[in-house]
Amino acid sequence: MASLINRFTLLRLIITMRDRMEKVSQFVSYYQRMLGDIYYWKPAEKALLISSTSLLINFIIECIVISLYLFKPASLTMSDLNLFWAMRIFAFNLCLLSLSCTLAYIFRRNEAPQFLLLVFSLMCLVVTMSFLTASVGFFDAVTWQLFFLFNATLIVFLDRRWVMTTFVCLLLFMIWMTFNANEVPFPIRAIRLAPQMSLSDVDDHTLIFEWLLLLVIGGSGIVMIDFFMSAWRNRDADLRSKSYIDELTQLLNRRALLERLEEEYRRAVRVGYPISVAMIDLDFFKKVNDNYGHPFGDLVLKAVAKEIASVGRKNDLMGRYGGEEFIVVFPECTAKVAVTILEKLRERVEALTLTAENGDEVSVTISAGIAQQESNDEEYLQLIARADFALYRAKEFGRNQVLSIEVEDNEQLAFLSNI
Repeated sequence: MASLINRFTLLRLIITMRDRMEKVSQFVSYYQRMLGDIYYWKPAEKALLISSTSLLINFIIECIVISLYLFKPASLTMSDLNLFWAMRIFAFNLCLLSLSCTLAYIFRRNEAPQFLLLVFSLMCLVVTMSFLTASVGFFDAVTWQLFFLFNATLIVFLDRRWVMTTFVCLLLFMIWMTFNANEVPFPIRAIRLAPQMSLSDVDDHTLIFEWLLLLVIGGSGIVMIDFFMSAWRNRDADLRSKSYIDELTQLLNRRALLERLEEEYRRAVRVGYPISVAMIDLDFFKKVNDNYGHPFGDLVLKAVAKEIASVGRKNDLMGRYGGEEFIVVFPECTAKVAVTILEKLRERVEALTLTAENGDEVSVTISAGIAQQESNDEEYLQLIARADFALYRAKEFGRNQVLSIEVEDNEQLAFLSNI
């Protein structure tokens, strides 16, 4: 009996451990996907990451400095005055980076200030990193490890132009502080762990030589990392293009479209702005394939996809749902506005004329159904179902038209209940 209880307990322990390992695996996979897409984040999200990481590092260094001063190791020569200036530097850095984090978080969903937020966060990075390296010492090993780490990290998720601009600005500011130490409003090398020569004891020729040496070493490392990161990005862009873009129409494929729609739907529910979805279908497209062949049918799909892409707004998502069906997602857009956009698309497609191999002039039309997110929706698939029903009604009423049906429609509810 005791042996049976022990086996049961062991079995429960194994099951519990397996479940926990699965949760850990899911957690790791989520952050791997998130970090894998870091290069494609919005500028405000990148600004928030830059500022928050810099804030955390400055806070950790400040805690280390305070601990060193309190425990007073034998090699520590930091005076009370130096500690005072070090704390003032860190306080300034923390305030500046906190401001950058706050602005990036507040305006992360607004499209207008995205570029400015990233520029401001990089400016804060340059200033705080310069002050931090000055407080440690320009030619200390720790300084250049931090300097190299920051720039190497930026290359992972910023464009080369941003990184090189930040790199040059940071170097110029640091070099200016080196040759104008008396004009800096705090003592250079305020954090001293061992007695060393001060900048005033070094002549300009030595400073120039040391800066050139550090520039060659640091710049070469940044260039090498950029080379490898460029190769990785090119490969990643090629894989993304093959897995997320429909080869024929060059719009999003079904998988990518549904993933992006789910993201936009959750954001709309969380923030509270409207979101609309349009389901578009080519009328009598089977006859086009039967009469003129599938290659000509592909040309028709490409032409219609081009028109869809041309009428969409900057933040709209357009993709091929399957066959001759397309979906357009309108974030921050009501069904009424979406109808206006789709009506313009319908007119442009109706005016489109393509010439077949036998010389026939072929015209096509589209039907579209639009649905707007409702308060009783539980998931984004309900939005697609209502848009599909609206498309079904548009075809039932004669095709070549755009319809938007409210969720209160009893017939629609009955239809949806059978899906």
